[in-house]
Amino acid sequence: MRLRRKQVIAERHTEFSPLLFDVLFGLLVFLGIDALFDLKGPQAFLFVVTSIAIIVHWWLKYKTADETYGLDVGNSTLDLLFGLIEIVLLQLAIIAASRGAVIHAVFYFSLPLLTESVWALLWRFCGSWRRSTKDRVKFMEQQLETTLFLNLGTAAAIGALLSNAALLSTAEFIGVFAVLYALYALLSSYWELVDVKLM
Repeated sequence: MRLRRKQVIAERHTEFSPLLFDVLFGLLVFLGIDALFDLKGPQAFLFVVTSIAIIVHWWLKYKTADETYGLDVGNSTLDLLFGLIEIVLLQLAIIAASRGAVIHAVFYFSLPLLTESVWALLWRFCGSWRRSTKDRVKFMEQQLETTLFLNLGTAAAIGALLSNAALLSTAEFIGVFAVLYALYALLSSYWELVDVKLM
């Protein structure tokens, strides 16, 4: 009878996925910082700085999710695939921001919210939590529901902003987007989707 890996080797979180995403997020931040040197005008500069802050926020969200969901999610090929899709969308957003295509960048920034919502929906209703205690499973399910609710609400607000973009100046559009995302970041910290405390 052929032995299986799990019969002889204790499961642990693979180091590949966290290392890969740390490198990819680091490259996105570097891409954003590099773009700052080619910008002209305060609006473009502030929008790219906002974009870099959003990338850092997603990085912190990823690190918190990695710790929250542990082996059940972290060793999943599906999780890796969704993570790579989010990275690609964030890269498209930062490239659009560096080129001054504000509306395109905001559109791309809304897509990872929808992608993560699909991810949360799949794990909430199809996830197999074999390695966790009852209380931890309850907490994880609560966090997935919160992710779904907050992401869809924020994506809807950004969608409303995009649909009214013609009525706003570029400065107003950037300002409203920055406020919406700041509110999203504050709520995600309050509901512990990002494990960063202000004090």
